[in-house]
Amino acid sequence: MNCFETFKTPIFYDQIKLSNSQLVEIKEKCLQLRLNDLGEKVSNVNGWHSKADLFSNNEQPFSIVKQEIMKSANLVVTKLGGGKCLNNLKWKGQGWINISPTNSLNAPHDHPGFQWSGVLYISIPEDITGSEGQIEFLDPRNSVYNTAGRIPSLQKYFAANIKIKPANGMIVIFPSYLRHWVYPHASNEDRISIAFNLTQEVAEV
Repeated sequence: MNCFETFKTPIFYDQIKLSNSQLVEIKEKCLQLRLNDLGEKVSNVNGWHSKADLFSNNEQPFSIVKQEIMKSANLVVTKLGGGKCLNNLKWKGQGWINISPTNSLNAPHDHPGFQWSGVLYISIPEDITGSEGQIEFLDPRNSVYNTAGRIPSLQKYFAANIKIKPANGMIVIFPSYLRHWVYPHASNEDRISIAFNLTQEVAEV
């Protein structure tokens, strides 16, 4: 029997090529920036959200962070393009730092005006448990879970949401329309991540 695989929503994840020492350096720099910036209120609840101008910060180590994010974005569109290398592809976008102390979370939201969004995890406390700090994506298709009915083997294919457990150096990239939120953070140690939005500036020709 033939089948169209329609209305799929891809979510990509990988480990970026940054050493532990580089991640520590990025963490320390993020904490320094928080000292001089009151931050912004967006989806963050009790957490610190920097200005979305991180991509214009060319000092180390943020220039390396930007390079790794762009490399990952290129891999995403190359994979979706059937493995064809898109050498002419350029990106414009924005990046910002999230520092999440105890009892902080990110409320459900999406990122209108962009094509791809993502998060790069810089520092994840070792004592997190359960769903703490996990990013959860909400299925954009209404009532799709009902398709599975009461058949357990089908329910995983029609789940109403999917959660990803964060890890140091993990990058997650997803379509900007995909609604998501972050579970509350309970650890006494801050969780630090860098989020971003991207749009293709010049399409492949």
